[in-house]
Amino acid sequence: MEEKYKKRRIIRTVLIVAIIILLIILFLLLYRKSMAKYKEVINLSSEAEVATPVFIVDGLDNITVDGTAEQSIYNFTVRNYEGDNISDVGMEYYIEIVNDLGSVLSFNLSKDNKPVNLKNNKTENIKIAGENKGQDNYQLAINFNKEQSQDDVDVKGEVQVKVVAVQEEI
Repeated sequence: MEEKYKKRRIIRTVLIVAIIILLIILFLLLYRKSMAKYKEVINLSSEAEVATPVFIVDGLDNITVDGTAEQSIYNFTVRNYEGDNISDVGMEYYIEIVNDLGSVLSFNLSKDNKPVNLKNNKTENIKIAGENKGQDNYQLAINFNKEQSQDDVDVKGEVQVKVVAVQEEI
């Protein structure tokens, strides 16, 4: 009887192992089909033109101040073209006056003979349109304040006019 029991046990074990092996094989066969990889190639093309910004500032970079004149005049222009090349986009810019002499100098800025407000030696944002020639003419009056200077010190310094521009958002 024990022998019959051992044979049944061996047959049952072999049968269970065979069923497990069949299930694994079936699982692998079905798994490959259900998890198949698809490869799709998509070709896209587009054309775009890049806007050409043109922003030119004519004038000296630095102005030397020596204190001999009570007022110095500096003229400069800001324009959106160079020759026939006109800016495709509008620009926003501001002007900042950098001064290494401090309160000894004061500034008056005018655009096309109209005063421009300076706050901490900096203008508000100014727009210049694109696609049409545009030019802003500026005049900077640099005033030397003798009362603010020390009498025994030679006054010599530089004033720098910075023009910072960014492209308008489209």
